[in-house]
Amino acid sequence: MHICRRLACGLALLVAWSGGALAQTAEASFPPAALDEVIATIGARHLHPRLDQPGPWVAAATGASQLRSPPLLVLTPGQLRVGQAGWPGFVGRVHKLACGGPPRDDALFFERSGPAWHPPWRTDVPPLRPGGLRQRDEAAELVATFDAPFTEADFRCVLSLALEALPPSRQDAARRAAATWLLRAHDPHSRLMSDQTWQEVNAAESSHAEFGLRLLRADGRWRIAAVDKGGSAEAAGVRVNDVLLQVDGVDVGAVAQGDLAKRLDRPVGAVILLRLQTGAEAARVVRLVVRALQVPDVEGEALPVGWVGRALRGALRVRIDKFAPGGAERLAALLQPARSPPPPGLVLDLRGNQGGVLPVALEMLGRLLGPADVGHVETREGQAAIPTSPPAADGKPSTPLLKVRTALPIVVLIDSRCASACELLAAALRRHAGALIVGARSHGKATLQDAIALRQGAGRLALTIGRFDGGPGEPIQARGVVPDVALTGVRGAGPREEDALVALPPNAGCEAPS
Repeated sequence: MHICRRLACGLALLVAWSGGALAQTAEASFPPAALDEVIATIGARHLHPRLDQPGPWVAAATGASQLRSPPLLVLTPGQLRVGQAGWPGFVGRVHKLACGGPPRDDALFFERSGPAWHPPWRTDVPPLRPGGLRQRDEAAELVATFDAPFTEADFRCVLSLALEALPPSRQDAARRAAATWLLRAHDPHSRLMSDQTWQEVNAAESSHAEFGLRLLRADGRWRIAAVDKGGSAEAAGVRVNDVLLQVDGVDVGAVAQGDLAKRLDRPVGAVILLRLQTGAEAARVVRLVVRALQVPDVEGEALPVGWVGRALRGALRVRIDKFAPGGAERLAALLQPARSPPPPGLVLDLRGNQGGVLPVALEMLGRLLGPADVGHVETREGQAAIPTSPPAADGKPSTPLLKVRTALPIVVLIDSRCASACELLAAALRRHAGALIVGARSHGKATLQDAIALRQGAGRLALTIGRFDGGPGEPIQARGVVPDVALTGVRGAGPREEDALVALPPNAGCEAPS
C-alpha cells in the first residue's frame, strides 16, 4: 500500500483561537502504562525521534514537576546563573539531583518559591518580523539550552520524586503533563487529544458556544483575525483587524492569551461588551451574545456583481473551512449542480483553514484535477509521491472538474492561518491548474500527524509521522506557500511555523523519489 494511503490526518495547531466559551472536558485517566505507550510510540513512529538526546527527557521531567507545590525545574548550573542574573522573579532553593547515585553537579533541582517568573524573551526580545510573535515558552528554551547528560532513567527518577509529593488524585495529571511536554520537545504538533477533540476534527460542522470571532496577538495588541458567518460578532459589525481594547470595561491590551480566554469563557446566552477600534476611528462598544454557532466545512455563494473583473464575472466563491469527511462530495455538488451549468470561474477561499483530514484534501484534488502526483511525503519508511484520490469504486476515474489547464479561471485566497493540507491543496492547484494564489504567505505547517488511539483509554496521540512538500522546487514546511499577489489587507501577521523553536525544518530535497 502506498505510504500516503496510511497517513490518517494532517492536523494543524496555531496560536489563534476561537474567542468565546472554550470547551471544558474531563480528562481520562492516565496510568503508568499510558505514559509508557506514548514513549514507545514516539520511538517507533515519530519522523525524527529525539529520545537519545537530553532535551525531551528534561522537558518531560519539568512537565511532571510543574504540578508539585512548589513546582520544580530541572536546570544546569549555567541556566541557574542566567536565571538568577536576569530573570525577574527567579527566586527559590537549589537541590542537587540524585538519581540512584551520588548527587550530580551538572543537573540541579530549582524549587521555585517566588511568584511566577517570566524569562526575558517574553518582554524585551523583538518579534521575528513586524507583527509577528516569537513562539517560545519556558519549556522550549530550557530544552534548547540544556547541555548536560539526561536520560530516560533520569526522567523516571524525577517523575517518581514528583509523584511522591502529589496526592493520588493528581498523579494521573502529572504523568499526562510529562507526556505532553515530551511531545512538545519534538515538534509543535505532536500532542495528546481527547476523544471529543478527535470527533470534532472529523466533524463536517464545528459547533462552538462563542461570539463568532477569532483573535490574534499582533503588534502588541489583540486583533480580530476572523469573523464567522452567522455569529453575533458579524451582526454587531465587528471587522477583521479591529483592535480589542476592553472586555466588559477592563483593558486587555497586555493580557496573556490564557487570561483573555478565561475572560471570554461564557455560557450560551451570556452577554459581553467589547470595546473595539477600527484604524484611526473612534473606539466603539459592541454588545455580543454567546450563541451555539455551527460552522460548515464547505459552503458556496455566487460573487456579487461588480466585485470582480470580466474573467471572474459570475464566478462561484467556495469557502472551505477545514477538510472533513464528505467534503469532496459537497465541493463537487457546488461546482457541478444537477440542474445548472458549472460556474464560469472559481474563487476558492482557504483563509483560516488550518487543515483537517489529509485524504479529504487529496480527494478534493482528485475531483478537481483527476489523477496527478501533487507532492512528496517523507516518513521513516522513505519518500513517496502523494497522488490524488484513487479511482471511483467502479474502477473508472471520475471526470475532473477542471478538465483543461486554465480553462476555468481559478483564484485561491490564503493567509497565514492556511496550514497543512490547506497549503498542499493551494500549491497543487497552482502547479496543475494554473490557479492564481492571492493573499499572504501561508503558515508553513507541512507535517503529518497520525491519530493513534491509546490502548489504556487515555485518549489519542496525534503524532508527527511525516513531512511533505508541494513537488519539485516547492518546499512548504517552515516556509509556507508564497502568493502570486500579496495583499496588505489580508492577515499576514502572527506566528508561523518558522517561529516555533522546535519546528521541523523543510525537506532536504524536493525531488521525486527514485
